[in-house]
Amino acid sequence: MDFPNSDPDKKIASAGGLFPPGIVLILLLLTALFCGLLGNGLVYLISHLKGIELTEMLAGLNENSPRATRDFVRWANLISHVSTFTIPALIVAYFIYRSKWLSFLKLNKKPKFNNILLGAIFLVAAFPIAQFAYWVNQQIPLPEWATQMEDTAGGMIKGLLRMDTPVEFWFTLFIVAVLPAIGEELVFRGIVQQKIEENFQNPMLAIWLSAIIFSAIHFQFEGFLARMVLGAALGYLFFWTRNLWVPIIAHFVTNAMQVVAQYASKGKLTDMEVETIESAQAGAIAVATIILIGLGFYLKKSNQQTEERV
Repeated sequence: MDFPNSDPDKKIASAGGLFPPGIVLILLLLTALFCGLLGNGLVYLISHLKGIELTEMLAGLNENSPRATRDFVRWANLISHVSTFTIPALIVAYFIYRSKWLSFLKLNKKPKFNNILLGAIFLVAAFPIAQFAYWVNQQIPLPEWATQMEDTAGGMIKGLLRMDTPVEFWFTLFIVAVLPAIGEELVFRGIVQQKIEENFQNPMLAIWLSAIIFSAIHFQFEGFLARMVLGAALGYLFFWTRNLWVPIIAHFVTNAMQVVAQYASKGKLTDMEVETIESAQAGAIAVATIILIGLGFYLKKSNQQTEERV
């Protein structure tokens, strides 16, 4: 049973009625491309003024890169991410919905603590399934160019996740956990998922199609299926609660857990292999599935009852 359309939702829809869902998505894409080009142009300008060859720096980044290099790449990621995701989403939402932009993005209401807690647990519970999806993904042979991209991305991740001081830890936490949680959820759940659902009147299609786009936009082929699973989990949280703060916080918590674990282990987690996931995680996958079904049923019912009382 889907959520009933409430009067506030109808008012929000009418506010953006001049822009069909497809036009909104095209506008979002064009705005993201434009702002992303400006942001990346700024990064290249700064690197040029500093005498830095950015392409070579990114290609050679790894856990052995000096602190100054790692921090510069973090700043570059900050500018690029905000200009590609956060700013375009806010521009499009405000341009179309004006004073109702917060309501459209489902950011206007304080999330219930129950939804926050269970939402975070729900996303964490999805990790064993995502890990198995990652193992499946690794069994698919990739062309040489894709393998090279994966190696470069892997080196960058190791470089970004090397944290020798508390300051570097907090900076990394902001770059890896805070920014993606806000920017990516604004784009993929706040706008893309809502507009696909509005266009096709099919919430499940919206959740999974948004998850596929969410995963594809990262251009990391070995992790495509795993990121798609996590994107779908975030999509279900948004659909059940109709509050974007819930997937934002869940996204932040799970990313933050990985940063904290990496910092606590002094970089050892990046060297872990996943060759034994297929056999070793069978029990974890079964337990995770049960937890996901139970939490999903509870979140859907409890929030549906709240909607019906409003």
